[in-house]
Formats: sequence, structure tokens, C-alpha cells
Amino acid sequence: RRVRVIGGGSWGSALAAALHDAGNDVAVLVRDEATVRLLAEGRCRQLADIPPVGPIAASTDPAILDEADLVLLVVPVAVTAASIETAHRRNRTEAPLVLCAKGMAMTADGARLMPELADAMAPGRPSVLLSGPSFADEVMRGLPAAVVAAGTDSAAVEMVQQSFRASQLRVYASDDPLGVAIGGTMKNVIAIA
Repeated sequence: RRVRVIGGGSWGSALAAALHDAGNDVAVLVRDEATVRLLAEGRCRQLADIPPVGPIAASTDPAILDEADLVLLVVPVAVTAASIETAHRRNRTEAPLVLCAKGMAMTADGARLMPELADAMAPGRPSVLLSGPSFADEVMRGLPAAVVAAGTDSAAVEMVQQSFRASQLRVYASDDPLGVAIGGTMKNVIAIA
């Protein structure tokens, strides 16, 4: 499966490593050439103390999204809308969008949870929310971890599950993306408090 990840921070790099370990064709869209070089060495700037994993392909060119089967958006909430727009414009295969940010985006119409944002910006395209009580450093090290893939399109949820199946990351399914989004948003508020 051709899986593309937008965002080469700690969580994006960890998910890319898990997807690569599961046998997918993975590439990461990043902002700078320094991150491209680090990922090629199996390293992540934010997780510098972790031993290198296998090399991960990366590029600064959004054309890598064009023929993807699955697109993960692993960026902060503040830039999720721009990433949805890029993925929706570049990828004409209608690959499911996997939203990995927790929180609410502020739009001209008010605050929106990630699934609501994807529905508004990419109508008709399947989206899945990936969330869980996991840590990027543990996933990057290949330690067992669990997350949930939540969406109303069961085929898209299953595709996400299958993409991670041969990795150490266990993906559970849910048909309640708004409930999972609210839970993740509230968890962050409680954690900060």
C-alpha cells in the first residue's frame, strides 16, 4: 500500500516507521531538506535519543501525495486545514485522509473537531481519526502500543487497521469519530491542567 504521511515531527516519524515496518511503501511530506536527510538516516529531530530505525523516504514536494492509497495528516491542529486542502487537491485517487491531531480548529464558521473539519473541506472523501493513549518515542522504538481508528466509512477504517497490521502498533476500530475526537480534545485539556 502506498501510504503518505504529512508531517515529519515525532508522531509523524513514529507512525511512518510503524507503517514501514508493516511493509507499506511509505513517504513523508516535510517542510525542509534537513528533515528529509534525518529521516533518510532513520532519525527524528524531536526524538534524538532514540537509535536510528530503518531509512524512511521523505520529500518537500507535495507531488508525493498524488498516487497515495492512504494519506495521514500528522500535523498540529493549527495547520490541519492547510494539510487537508493540500491532500485533497493533490490526491485524486480519493485516498482516505487519516487525521492524527487532537483538538479543535478555529474556522470562519467557529470551532470544529477534526472529523468535522475534514467533512467540510473534503466532502465525500472518507476520513478516519487516529487517536490513542500512545507515545511517539515508544512507537518509534517499536514497542507495543495501541490506538483507535474511528470513522463512519468502515472500509477506510479497515484500510487503516490493515496498514499497521504487521507492526507493533495495534489499531482498534470505532464507528464514532466525533466521540473519539471529543475524548482526545478533553484529554489534552485535562493533561495540561
